[in-house]
Amino acid sequence: MPQVKPPITDQRNWHEKHKDSLSRTDRIADKITAFAGTVHFIYLHIIWWASWFVINSHLLHLTFDKYPYNLLTMILSLEAILLATLIMISQNRQAARDKIQAEHQYEHQEMELKFNTKLTEDIHSLIKTSSRKITVTTPQLRDKSGKFKKVAK
Repeated sequence: MPQVKPPITDQRNWHEKHKDSLSRTDRIADKITAFAGTVHFIYLHIIWWASWFVINSHLLHLTFDKYPYNLLTMILSLEAILLATLIMISQNRQAARDKIQAEHQYEHQEMELKFNTKLTEDIHSLIKTSSRKITVTTPQLRDKSGKFKKVAK
């Protein structure tokens, strides 16, 4: 009877493989997007805006962007455009990663199904073989009345 071997799996999981496949630009975009989604990002902006308002108020006499702060408005608009673009890029990459994960899970489940099917067939074959042997030897252990003979040790 052929021996059933378990499916061979790669030592590295698909997360590590996917991470290695990312370009430098993708990794930078992911880091920026990850930072933009934190409270620290909000704190940094609050400090930046407060500093901008203080510097451009007439208190320090360093005014370079007078009220209504058109330069600040333009910078924040550009930042919003860039962040929105980076978020969409990250979401597209996340969708691609989810697809790769689903394909990997499907392949792994198919491999396990084939392994389990072969294992079940082998067990069934063993049961049939042992059942035939028991059926063949059982009549030899019975007398004419159908009772078991005493077997000498």
